[in-house]
Amino acid sequence: MNMARILVVSYAFPPLRGAESTMTMNYVVNLPKRGYEVTVLTGVPHLREMDSGLNSQLPENTLVYRVESLEDQILALVSHLNPANEREITNLSTGGTRGDFKGGLLILDTFRRLKLIPNHVSGWAFFAAVKGKKLLKKHRIDYIVSRSNPVTSHLTALKLKRTLGTPWVACFSDPWTLDPNPPYYDRFWPPELLRGVNEYLEKKIMEKADRLVFTTQEQKAMYAKKYQRFEKKFVVIPNSYNSNDYPRDNLPDTPDKRDRRFVIVHTGSLIRERSPEPFFKALKLLKDENSEILRNIRVVLVGESSGFSELISKYELDDVVCNTGSVTRKEALEHLYKADLLLLIDAPSTARGVFLPSKLLDYIQTNKPILAITPEGPAADLVRRTQTGAIVTTYDPEEIGSVLAEYYRAYINGESRLQPNWEEIQEYSIDRCVQRFVKTLEELRLEEDVAQL
Repeated sequence: MNMARILVVSYAFPPLRGAESTMTMNYVVNLPKRGYEVTVLTGVPHLREMDSGLNSQLPENTLVYRVESLEDQILALVSHLNPANEREITNLSTGGTRGDFKGGLLILDTFRRLKLIPNHVSGWAFFAAVKGKKLLKKHRIDYIVSRSNPVTSHLTALKLKRTLGTPWVACFSDPWTLDPNPPYYDRFWPPELLRGVNEYLEKKIMEKADRLVFTTQEQKAMYAKKYQRFEKKFVVIPNSYNSNDYPRDNLPDTPDKRDRRFVIVHTGSLIRERSPEPFFKALKLLKDENSEILRNIRVVLVGESSGFSELISKYELDDVVCNTGSVTRKEALEHLYKADLLLLIDAPSTARGVFLPSKLLDYIQTNKPILAITPEGPAADLVRRTQTGAIVTTYDPEEIGSVLAEYYRAYINGESRLQPNWEEIQEYSIDRCVQRFVKTLEELRLEEDVAQL
């Protein structure tokens, strides 16, 4: 009996660095263990942050087809005309702050201020769809699986579905038009135009996809309210962790607690409304009330957070907080395992949150306590269910400082305040999540068989 073959459509894929690349790779690695052959259709990113170490996980027999996007070609050309580093190029489409650009980069700065590019790989969909159609004809593809971000992957899959009608599962890592903080404003294009186009395309995806996967019940409920007629196609499969991804055995020896500071680590980018300012205020309060505690605390921000460098100086934390900048996934995981406390900072919200950050799945596997500064929602619920840390939903610096002081005292006294629920944690393993995904594919195949009777 031939194995069913899946075409995974995802611009985000190793060696491109990022949470979506890692998540896509985890599925590509683990689906063959469940009896599926996987072919990948992905991009050829230029001048973006890479992590070549991620490629080592890819099974040898996996077919990977790479297609360039129009934007990547343009950005590569711009970089030759006006030399810049990776981050300056990437910020053309993500809208970095003016401080992100160095003097003299006139072309880059002009592009940034105009924000002409609505999606940093919008031009990938056409070229990827052309290649995808050839793959569908060349290989016996039983399912198309698209993953976002970016949503361009779904738009590519939409073109393929329209052409050949292959069963299609669209996996949304985050909401699209229902994002609480959509990046429509302060761009060259009128926000009403961007919103209207996105609404139209999202509706087409809802209509044509055979299954739509969301990472939280809250996201599913939001979309069910907006698209009631498609609710029966909605499935919840959360973000997951890969236990084989954690370099426990290769970590350097941790110095004796008496010889080092209490290390707090946050991984991932801090952007838009996800500001560390309430946490910095809490540190400043500790510094004013008990300077000895703060002298023994070190905060490591792993990932891009330079946009908040002024806040570090404002709260006189230059000797406490350091920013590593972007690092490889292996390096980020090493920072987690060398930490004494893991920090999660989400954007504040008066309504219940809808996001389940992938970094939190990394955190819960480390057997390290977590301080989650997050609104009520999936992230707070996960920390409670897994019993992996403390939650501050108020964003109140005094409450944050009080929790920090408690963890610091426990650390000094050699006490553990962590009693994780490993049975609950395992529900978020890649094995369990792939099992749910395979069940979705099997249900879809059964429906196809019934329809053909």
